[in-house]
Amino acid sequence: MQLSIQKINLSFGDRDLLNDISFTINEKSRIALVGANGCGKTTLFKIIVGNTEPDSGLVTKDKNATLLYATQSGDSYKTNTLKEEAFTIFEKFKCENHEKEARFAFVSKGLGFKKNEWDKKCSEFSSGFQMRITLLKVLIAHPTFMLLDEPTNYLDIDTRLWLLEYLNSLSGGYILVSHDRYFLDATIKEVYELDRGALTIYKGSYSDYEMERINAFERLIKQKEQQDKEIKKTEAFIERFRYKARKSTQVQSRIKALEKTERIEIPVHLKHIHFNIPSLEFSPNDILEVQNLSKSYGEHLVLKDVNFYVRKGERLCILGRNGEGKSTLLRLITNTDKDFSGKAEIKDNVAFRYFKGDDSLFVKGKNSEKETVLSYATKYGKGTEQEIKNMLGAFMFTGDDTEKETSILSGGERSRLELLTTIMHPSSLLILDEPTNHLDIASKDVLIEALHNYKGTVIFVSHDVHFIEKIATKILHLEDKKAEYFDGNWEYFKRRMSQRGSDENAFVFGALKGKTAISENKLTLAQNNSAQNNSAQNNSAQNLYTNDTPTQTKLSYEESKRLRGEKRAKEREIQKIEAELDELNHTLKEAEDSLLNPSVYSDGKKSREVSMFISSLKEKIEEKELAWLELNDN
Repeated sequence: MQLSIQKINLSFGDRDLLNDISFTINEKSRIALVGANGCGKTTLFKIIVGNTEPDSGLVTKDKNATLLYATQSGDSYKTNTLKEEAFTIFEKFKCENHEKEARFAFVSKGLGFKKNEWDKKCSEFSSGFQMRITLLKVLIAHPTFMLLDEPTNYLDIDTRLWLLEYLNSLSGGYILVSHDRYFLDATIKEVYELDRGALTIYKGSYSDYEMERINAFERLIKQKEQQDKEIKKTEAFIERFRYKARKSTQVQSRIKALEKTERIEIPVHLKHIHFNIPSLEFSPNDILEVQNLSKSYGEHLVLKDVNFYVRKGERLCILGRNGEGKSTLLRLITNTDKDFSGKAEIKDNVAFRYFKGDDSLFVKGKNSEKETVLSYATKYGKGTEQEIKNMLGAFMFTGDDTEKETSILSGGERSRLELLTTIMHPSSLLILDEPTNHLDIASKDVLIEALHNYKGTVIFVSHDVHFIEKIATKILHLEDKKAEYFDGNWEYFKRRMSQRGSDENAFVFGALKGKTAISENKLTLAQNNSAQNNSAQNNSAQNLYTNDTPTQTKLSYEESKRLRGEKRAKEREIQKIEAELDELNHTLKEAEDSLLNPSVYSDGKKSREVSMFISSLKEKIEEKELAWLELNDN
């Protein structure tokens, strides 16, 4: 069966959001839809399902094909219980009763719903779980085609990895939008990129696409450098000979050519911004001590006898399912919540910055109606104007976004702005609660690079496997009110967990052991392939963007020293030729003026001598001009 999108066009004002978009997918299609923030991904989804009318174009599917759309934010469910609401999907998607029960039980458990919540009113679930209800209904329906807009939003690491495995087990086709590189690499076979209204299709994994994108970046940079060189040469010619009558034709020709030149621009999605997170010069070796820490909310025990140490330079990831107390632990560590037993002590002389993972700090009195993103970042952040603009760009505030009034920002935008202003201040310890939640993949890469270069210590909560892989040097795993410390990175943690016994509830790559697992070997293989792809891609990306190996640094210094010398010599030669040209042109004018003298033009011999002298001067001037142009061409 097929789903066909033909010549879709949509404009807003003078902006072409979607320009002649066409593609066809089938039941085996596994597609990632990618592009810069605001490029039209969600709008395209809405057109495909019929929620938005395009200016022109057609969406068709085979008669018996079915299509469902899981929105980015989910829907709002109120009156029904969880099970009742889930079963409403079977009003359109027919299914045997026993199959309904089996699908619901399996998928609801995978998405983190407990059996005792089946009869809970949907209105009692949080906004994050409202989104899961939407995803639950789509997944149990088994449609021919699915459109999944940010399906991993608000999912913990177990649920993300379960969803990864479940999607790989389905027979239907899907297009998904996600900012989780690890998730994409394990679930898709093609990448559809939206950029400035146009759609480009890439075969292969997300890492394959990124490699191609890096190659495209290199090609475009070379083309732009060559074009800039030609433009500079043309501008230099125009400026030099603008007022020379005998060069007027060539000058006007070059001016027209310059006006017609279509300047090469580097697309936003190919640009890579760097920034540094400032750190304090002094930091003690002992950063944090937690002993016998316990926390309850009334009779509800959240954490019991938690013990661990953090030392200078470590990157500790606090890991666990939603509801296990990760954010609570950060509040206790920072003394934001002082109602606990035991010890949680950040050592003396440790200056820390704490990002709560939401916009709560932002909302409490900081914003004003007329304050812009740029003025807010300048007021509550730290750095030069250019540094602040660079960081805003890295956190998806580009162009006119910096002039947005903070009063109209979405929750995700406020959260990004709060993260930015948090890490801009010098510190020796960063405490970050899900810092990548509202970042796209490019912004995550920039943050990863900045954290790598940060000289302080980091404690963070995350459900993004790629981010954890790249940052964490230690893991603290929270489960069933207890904390287990792993003195190693994600790979070490994953290996240790996979070696656990037969406990059917053990955390193993997001899949539950025993009857509920779909295919642990399949998932492990997918993860290993993803890790290899990511490793190759990131090595190339690091080489392209950072150029920070010792050999490259040494060559760069020697090469730059040589180039500086050549540049100075060329500048001296250009100045010498320009002085010679001035002198020759002055002599030429005097010679041409002398022809007006009666004693010259009336004397045939003198006249011929002056004319020959003028010809020789013009030849020399032509030679010097060619030499001048050649020097300016290099």
